[in-house]
Amino acid sequence: MFKNVEKLKSDEDESWSTVLADYIRNNDQQLLDNAEQLLQYYEQDLLQCTTFNEFCDILELLNEINDPQQFLIDTLQMV
Repeated sequence: MFKNVEKLKSDEDESWSTVLADYIRNNDQQLLDNAEQLLQYYEQDLLQCTTFNEFCDILELLNEINDPQQFLIDTLQMV
């Protein structure tokens, strides 16, 4: 939603929440457009995943998670 995070950096005089509120107030159309793109990505790409391996592939996590199946098993065993 916030592609230009550098715009959200606050000065010492302003709190981060104030800067964020001002950004939202002044960039409503851009945020609506970003929300629409995010929803389309979710519906068209992520919802179509049938396996965790496919999910990792779409999110380009395969270079971080070598074996998604084993990663999922190990993670669930930790809980």
